[in-house]
Amino acid sequence: MPTRRGDQVIRRVIESRQPELDAHHQQHQLGSTHNSKGKDAPSITDVISL
Repeated sequence: MPTRRGDQVIRRVIESRQPELDAHHQQHQLGSTHNSKGKDAPSITDVISL
C-alpha cells in the first residue's frame, strides 16, 4: 500500500531552502557524514535490551 508521503513536496521544500540549510551546516561545521556512526558502531540491540 502506498504511503503517499509527498516525496516531491519534500524535495521542493529542501531545494527551495538549500541556501539556508548550507549556511546552517557551515555554521555548525556539519559534514555530509555527520550522523554516520560508521561500520564499527554497535547495533541498537547491543546497546538497548527490551
